[in-house]
Amino acid sequence: MNISMIFTFLGGVGLFLLGMKLMTDGLKVAAGDALREILARGTATTPRGIVSGIGITAIVQSSSAVIFATIGFVN
Repeated sequence: MNISMIFTFLGGVGLFLLGMKLMTDGLKVAAGDALREILARGTATTPRGIVSGIGITAIVQSSSAVIFATIGFVN
């Protein structure tokens, strides 16, 4: 493993995290209170939260993206 591969990997991870931050910020502005209400209803109980998480992950095809977006919404 050479230094070029390490920097390429770190750059890719950095771009992924930046994209998640920009997407989360954009959705917060675009949806606002409506998104907050949908998230509150979808995660009101533990089983609902699990089913919602599985459903959204299946649609988005990336559990990492769903996790980062959810953390961003909570903050």
